[in-house]
Amino acid sequence: MKENSIRRAVREGRAALGTGLKEFASRGIPWIIEASGFDYCTIDHEHGAFDLETIADLAGWFQATSVSPIVRIHKSFVHLIPGILDQGIMGIQVSEVENAEEARAIVREAKYPPIGKRGISGQGMHTGYKSYGARHASEYAPWANANIIICPSIESLEGLENVEAMAAVDGIDMIAYGHSDLSARLVSTLTSSTRASRPPCAGSQRPATSTASSPGAPRRRKHRSRSTGGSGARC
Repeated sequence: MKENSIRRAVREGRAALGTGLKEFASRGIPWIIEASGFDYCTIDHEHGAFDLETIADLAGWFQATSVSPIVRIHKSFVHLIPGILDQGIMGIQVSEVENAEEARAIVREAKYPPIGKRGISGQGMHTGYKSYGARHASEYAPWANANIIICPSIESLEGLENVEAMAAVDGIDMIAYGHSDLSARLVSTLTSSTRASRPPCAGSQRPATSTASSPGAPRRRKHRSRSTGGSGARC
């Protein structure tokens, strides 16, 4: 069985370089990705149109390369993790994870006992079609638990606040972030907070124009405020 390329990169003291698949799935794709110098490839189940059969085909084609295939799913599809891994996929990235309990739920599906409760499927692509029999618990399961990458993706303010607790969960190997969703939600949170903290506009109680009124004071230039709704208030 192949060593996970992300773990290999870490062992070699370098960053793992990855790319992603969302639209195309043909037998030449893994070879092209390998020739381009990538260590791993994320197959996008969340936003792509890949079903389990297509993922299984890609996993088989990636086996002929040094590139490790990772599948990205949304947390609402955590129950698919065992079946995906049984196709020979070498890692799972789960989006929108927000707390340690959700991280533990991912580990339960992805890791064999004693870390998780992943069900045992005898020989298949994940074992190289070798039958471990009674040696599954002592040989294959420990290897798979150590080799497969589990990666929650932070995409919300709650997830950001709980990232250290999630990283501390036994079985979580790395943390990713969904930059688009996280940025959008942070902006939305900040905008809502700003609106809630702004004082009510009192401009409707002020005249739209003002002039100097003190006797003997120099005459001031007349100022006109920008109107909002005709009240003369500017907020």
